[in-house]
Amino acid sequence: TALFSATDAWTPRLRSAVPDHGRTLEIGGSDAPKLAASDGALELASDERIARDALPLAGSHNAVNALFALTAARTLGVSLAT
Repeated sequence: TALFSATDAWTPRLRSAVPDHGRTLEIGGSDAPKLAASDGALELASDERIARDALPLAGSHNAVNALFALTAARTLGVSLAT
């Protein structure tokens, strides 16, 4: 699985390099996984949120990096309880 930023201008070009059998996932677009516009919570799925204050990180860019890391872990089968 290749993870891409929904807001990066390079995403379309990089996504086109993924083999047809590969899975891609965009992060930070209108659908989860994304940062919630209302409160900055990390939305991993439609029914799973992590409150922004649960991750005391400075700046939204660090929250997005955490979102990428959590999504990668989830893709590999790691649960939040681990």
